[in-house]
Order: sequence, then C-alpha cells, then structure tokens
Amino acid sequence: MASDARMFESEQNARDAVSELHKMGFHDTVLLLEPAEGKEAEVVKAAIRGGFIPGSYVNAIIKGLQEGHWIVGVQPPLGTAMIAIQIMERCGGIGAELLPAQKLRDPSPLSDALGIPVLTSVRPNPQLARSDWSLSSFLGLGLLSRKGTPLSSLLGLKTLTKEKKKTSSFGLPLLSNKAAPLSSMFGLKTLTKAKKKTSSFGLPLLSRNPAPLSSLFGLRILSKRKNDDDSAN
Repeated sequence: MASDARMFESEQNARDAVSELHKMGFHDTVLLLEPAEGKEAEVVKAAIRGGFIPGSYVNAIIKGLQEGHWIVGVQPPLGTAMIAIQIMERCGGIGAELLPAQKLRDPSPLSDALGIPVLTSVRPNPQLARSDWSLSSFLGLGLLSRKGTPLSSLLGLKTLTKEKKKTSSFGLPLLSNKAAPLSSMFGLKTLTKAKKKTSSFGLPLLSRNPAPLSSLFGLRILSKRKNDDDSAN
C-alpha cells in the first residue's frame, strides 16, 4: 500500500483529520506525529519504516515538525488513497505546496527510511595520490619484467607448458598411408571395385533390337501401314 501525509498548522486540525479518517474506516493505517524537540529525525524515520509516510517526504516532514507543525500520515488500502487525501485537506492539511513530490531526491532514501547511517567521507591513502605508485610496486613487482609470468614465478606456480604434438589417437596414427586403417586393423573387407553391369532382368543393357521386350515375349509391334492402293489390290 502506498502512503501519504499532510502537514497541519494546529494540533486541533490534525486531530480532527485523524477523527474523520477513523470514521471512514481508516483505523490502524493512520499515524499522528507531534513536534518533538531534538527527536524529529528519529520519529519521522520510525514512521517511514512503519509505512505511514513516503520516504521522499523525510526532509520536509522533519523540517515541519521542527517548525511546530503536526503531521498525519496514512497508509490507505488499495483504491482509497484519494478519499484519505480529501479528508486530510478538508481538515486543513497542507500538501502539494509544501511537501515535495514523491521523487527520490535523497541520495540515500533507503538508508534514511531504515535509519541506517551512510558511509562518511574516508580519508584516502596518500600513497594512492602519488604519480609513481602502482599496484605492481605495492606487491614488490617491477612494472617491466623479462619474465613472461612474473606473478606465477613469485608465487611458485607452474605455468602451462608447451603441449607435445599428438601423433596418434586410440592406438591409431593420425596420419597413415592406408586408405582404410581401421578396417585393416580389424581385418574387415572394404568395398571392392564393382563389375561392369551389362544386363538387367535377363536383358542386355545395350541392344540393336528396337523392341527387345516385345521380341522376348513374342508380341507384335505396330508395323508400317500399307497405303490404300495396296489394300485395294
């Protein structure tokens, strides 16, 4: 649930807003903040952690409490945010003109919301500012070295050596004059040169007979038709 808050000039206006919110069903989702001398930041951050005030309001709410304002924060259920805002503003709540939009302008909004101190400025190591400083010199290594692996040499670590040239695999030479070394090893026959095929289904592949199949089965073929004069004779 998204939260929202309004600032009130007087305690009575703030309590009236809380009362009206309770009448509309906002009970455990309403929080009233009163000015607290010296503890404003602690109070506001606790309210933000509870989800009653947006984290982006932290600076404006703290300033408002320091100036004597009263704050009403509300965590309305889904769909009721506008009802809660209208009630607070009807009771004199100051909103958009003094409170910032809900944008993360704070450089550490999560830390501020949870009350976690942020990292402070750390004095840098003076050696880092020197122009002649380097990580290599810090480790006792020269910037330039004749060793190809100075760090490995320093720590006594073995480097990768040159791999021996591989000449065989699974007991077989990688290069061989045999066309079929595996078949030769296991005594397997390879495909031999096929004999030239001259016939198919008992018929020669090449024949001078224009109708070899018809001749085989004794079938007559279409002959040259005689002309009409020969038929008449």
